[in-house]
Amino acid sequence: MAAAEAIPLAERSVDAIVMAWTLCSLGDARAGLGGTRRVLRPEGERLFVEHGLAPEPGATARQRRLDPLWARDSCHFDNPVGDMLRVAGFA
Repeated sequence: MAAAEAIPLAERSVDAIVMAWTLCSLGDARAGLGGTRRVLRPEGERLFVEHGLAPEPGATARQRRLDPLWARDSCHFDNPVGDMLRVAGFA
C-alpha cells in the first residue's frame, strides 16, 4: 500500500492506470495525479470515472458551500476534475 503521491514503482513503468471515484478522497489530488503520471508510460492509458465540480453556476455554488461539511465525513465533491487532469499532463 502506498499513497498516490508516492507510488513505489519506477517512472514510466505502468501500461494503464484505472481510477474510480478516487480524486475526491485524496488529501492532495493534484499530487496524486502527478504520482500516477510519473509511473504511466507515455503511450499508457488512464481510465477513470470521477465526480467533480458541476458546470452549472447554481450547482457549483452549492457544491462549494457544502464541500467543507461533506469532506469531513466523506470526500470533496467540488474538484475541478477536467482542469486537474490537464494540469497533470493528461489529455
